[in-house]
Amino acid sequence: MLKFRWEKEFKETEIGEIPKEWGIKKLGEISDESVVGSTPLKRNSKFWENGTIPWLTNKELEYGMINYIQDTKEKVSEIAVKQTNLKLVPTNALIISFTASVGKVAINKVPLTTNQQFISFILKDGLSPTYYAYYFVFSKELVESYSGATPFSFITKQSALLIPVPFPFPIEQSRIASVLSWFDDLIENKKRQNEIFGKNGYGDF
Repeated sequence: MLKFRWEKEFKETEIGEIPKEWGIKKLGEISDESVVGSTPLKRNSKFWENGTIPWLTNKELEYGMINYIQDTKEKVSEIAVKQTNLKLVPTNALIISFTASVGKVAINKVPLTTNQQFISFILKDGLSPTYYAYYFVFSKELVESYSGATPFSFITKQSALLIPVPFPFPIEQSRIASVLSWFDDLIENKKRQNEIFGKNGYGDF
């Protein structure tokens, strides 16, 4: 668990050491709704031809970071959403992969749908999807521990809703998310500088 200078006292919990004033909740308790994705029948052309609704797959995401989704490679049609169990996920949902490539994390900046490898959590008002996205980026082993005894990693929706998460006050969630986003921006800028200077023969910056 990350610690910040303004935090003074800590306590031991099932997810490790957290600030004394924080609580622990289940993922289901901080969500108004959880949406399991699906794949409309590929051979039914009306579900895919001229599709305009983004449909997210696991191969579009990377581990170890928050993937902010503005668009997807594949699109489904409005008919697919109306005639199948595929459901449109509103913006700023916490999206986590729970099948095969377990532990990839995303936040959607546009309404979208996903395949069955994801569960999308629409958090309760006032809670920070960015804060919880960072938590899950840093908690891959915890997520994997909820995987069933199958040949490949798979976590059911029922199990996912029981995953414990730290619960600081919403204003603290936003504060932490801002600090972590700032660090991410610094790292990204450093990478870009290295790429620019490296291409010009100056080596690492």
